[in-house]
Amino acid sequence: MGNWALPNLFEMNPDVDFGILPVPVSDDAATYGNTAISIGVPSNLVIDCAQSSPEEQAGAIDFLNWFVTDPVGQDFWVNRFNFLPVYDTFEIQPQDAMSQQILQYAADGLSLQWMNNLYPAGGWQAMGASMQKYVVGQIDRAALAAELEAYWQSVE
Repeated sequence: MGNWALPNLFEMNPDVDFGILPVPVSDDAATYGNTAISIGVPSNLVIDCAQSSPEEQAGAIDFLNWFVTDPVGQDFWVNRFNFLPVYDTFEIQPQDAMSQQILQYAADGLSLQWMNNLYPAGGWQAMGASMQKYVVGQIDRAALAAELEAYWQSVE
């Protein structure tokens, strides 16, 4: 999950500072990516040039520009949609711990492209079940790491 899931997480527990956990890509701690997180764009906003009139297209451009240039639009972008600022010129910055952590990983050059499309069939379910146990306190960080390692060994 990413910061876009924060509304659901805060609904479950508004008093928790949620963060990001890097998922190792090898057994060697020095391997590229082992201390990085995957950062990607879960959706895109586009303007339909085939079915929209020139006026509708101009309105859409104005609307998208409002999102990224106007402080009110930026507030919607960052605080209501839980999207990360997309330009250095954003005046509104996220205040939640997870978004700030993601931005810091990116600033430190510790980001990878999304790898989840390359997971084996059933990977999301297996790793998600382990993460869910960790989030609700059924297992600790060491047990989470052990479960994730056991999963990956089972698919080798």
